[in-house]
Amino acid sequence: MIPRKKWATYTAHEKELMKTAVTHASPDEYFTPEYAAAFIGVSPRTLQSWRDNDSDKLEYSKPCRSVVLYQARVLHGFLQRMTYKCTANYRKAS
Repeated sequence: MIPRKKWATYTAHEKELMKTAVTHASPDEYFTPEYAAAFIGVSPRTLQSWRDNDSDKLEYSKPCRSVVLYQARVLHGFLQRMTYKCTANYRKAS
């Protein structure tokens, strides 16, 4: 596990390692917002915004007050739902 720190201080290599960890994880494994962000290609702040404003966009678990976790199965499913063959199939989120 790569230690948590400010998102801007992660190197491209560290982000790639986090993405690889999620890619090869068991579907039931849980990850921090940093790992989820690296896998999806957004910032942890974007994930926080989704949690605050559009909670059905990406499911998450909150086992206690200050801990947010994302399940690998949910992250993989999210990317599958966001895959399109052409822009005619793209529906803007409402």
